[in-house]
Amino acid sequence: MNIQKDWEEVIQKPNEKFWIQEKRADGPTIFGSLCSPLSDVHETAPTDEQQKFIIKNWNKYSLLVQCLVTDTVTQFTAPNKTIKLTEYNKPLLSMDISPSGELGVCSSVNGELWIWETDTGTNRRVLEGHVGDVDSCRFFPSGLVVLSGASDYRVKIWSIKDGSCARTLTGHTRGITDTCIIEKGRNIISSSRDGTIKLWNCASSNCLFTYCNISTPINGCGLLSDSSLVFPPGNNPIVDEYCTEGKALWSVSDDGQLRIFDIRNKTMISNYVHNDPAPLMRGVTIDSEDKLIIGNENGELILLDLRHIKSPLKTIRLSSSPICSLCYNNNKVLVGHKNGVCINWSYNDDTLLNDHITGTDIDPISSIVRRHHVTYTSSRDGRVRMYENS
Repeated sequence: MNIQKDWEEVIQKPNEKFWIQEKRADGPTIFGSLCSPLSDVHETAPTDEQQKFIIKNWNKYSLLVQCLVTDTVTQFTAPNKTIKLTEYNKPLLSMDISPSGELGVCSSVNGELWIWETDTGTNRRVLEGHVGDVDSCRFFPSGLVVLSGASDYRVKIWSIKDGSCARTLTGHTRGITDTCIIEKGRNIISSSRDGTIKLWNCASSNCLFTYCNISTPINGCGLLSDSSLVFPPGNNPIVDEYCTEGKALWSVSDDGQLRIFDIRNKTMISNYVHNDPAPLMRGVTIDSEDKLIIGNENGELILLDLRHIKSPLKTIRLSSSPICSLCYNNNKVLVGHKNGVCINWSYNDDTLLNDHITGTDIDPISSIVRRHHVTYTSSRDGRVRMYENS
């Protein structure tokens, strides 16, 4: 189901209505509207033709709706807080929240990053130095340093205390798409549209190794730190390489492939080729279960067991819109789509309630972060939305 983005405001107004719809894969979309429960029911009672959806339960930030045509029940959750970071609604391309949950970092299309306070939404500092789109930003474990990657081919390391750029890492020949931080951050990893993944030493700014060199863009990467994958005996680390033994690296790319690398031994240990050649866009690991979920440009989610990666455990399409972001969330996975839809998917039990978090209209959900029982989303409408206990 999809719903009017400001339903939580309209529902508080007697005799007001908001639209709702359900898109079906095997039939036409069902359109309808719902009246505020505060309305005079004698004046606003719908006709039989209009009665396609009913409200089963609601409060200030939550709404439970049933479609009478399909008998589908969907939970909608509205943001507790919405933060507008810039005056001109500059699109947000990436976001992260510090380990303490006190600060956030967002990046945009003009080479800037903003450090802001999660409690107040106040901008604390602007980080300037990139040119063009900054597609990746994340905090180091200390919460005092930020890593970023941009379309200017560069990876940068920033101090949030004074806004200075401590290091600039160069070597990619196209834009950076994603980054990873190993342990405390002496080494980091970057992926790029040039088809490579690079291991860096932060102190020296040197590229230590290139794991992949393919002809198509690599759209995302991540670490597998607690996996039960079987690794061959580890080689000695190369100079300036730290804490890589027993760790794996995954990547997703435009050629529809997932690749997994042994970071220490510098070899590819497994790969998965999806039967749909659509570009793979994002992934999220569930380390405690040795599972990985990846999403593609056609809106399809693929659940994989890392120990038997050649055949997926499950595939599902919650929306036909491309997948932009994924985040693990208490035995579910939050899935952000290009059309602004954000769904909390129960990957282990398809019988559980559909759960949507709302607030965006048709703007892509660029990032989703879960920190201290709060879910944060960033969007190309220039806003960060916060959902408590979602």
